[in-house]
Amino acid sequence: MTNNKLITIAALAVIIAAGVFFFTKFNKEPGVNPSPVATSDGSPKAAVKDMTHPTLGKYLTDRDGITLYVFADDEISSDSPIVSKCVDDEFSDCSRTWPPYIYEYKGFPEIRDWKVDPLNQKMNLFKRRTNAYQWTYGKQPVYYYIGDEKPGDIKGHGLDDGKWSIIFLGD
Repeated sequence: MTNNKLITIAALAVIIAAGVFFFTKFNKEPGVNPSPVATSDGSPKAAVKDMTHPTLGKYLTDRDGITLYVFADDEISSDSPIVSKCVDDEFSDCSRTWPPYIYEYKGFPEIRDWKVDPLNQKMNLFKRRTNAYQWTYGKQPVYYYIGDEKPGDIKGHGLDDGKWSIIFLGD
C-alpha cells in the first residue's frame, strides 16, 4: 500500500472511532448523562454548573462541564405544557444532533431535595413524548450538541441561523 492509502485508512478509522464514541455517549434516550447524582459520601451533586467564556461570559454546563443549549423553536408558554420541537421523525433527526439532557435516575419525587445552590434551583423536568424526563432551565428544554468534543466547547452556539444558543447566565 502507498503512504497516501495508509494515511487515508488511518484517518477514516479515527473518524469512525470518534463517531462511535459520540453516538454511544449522546444517543441514549433516556440517559445522556451517566454521572452519579450523589457524591461518594452520599451528599447531593448538582445537575449543572457554570463556566465562563472569555468573550461571551458565563454560561450553563452539565456537572461535567459539557455545554448545554436551548432551542428557539421550542414551545414555551406560561399557560401551556412545555413542548420540545427537537424530535426525531420522518422530517428531522434533530435529537441525534442535539441530544436532550435526560434525567435518568431513580427517586424522581425527591429531585428537589438535592437542588443545592441557586443555579440548580432553576432546573426543572418535563416529560418528552418518549416518556423520558428532560431537564429544563426555567421552562426551556436543555440539550447537548453532538459536535462539542470536550468540556468548554461551544461549537453549537448560533447554529441554524441562531436558533441554538448556549444558556447565558450573566455576570
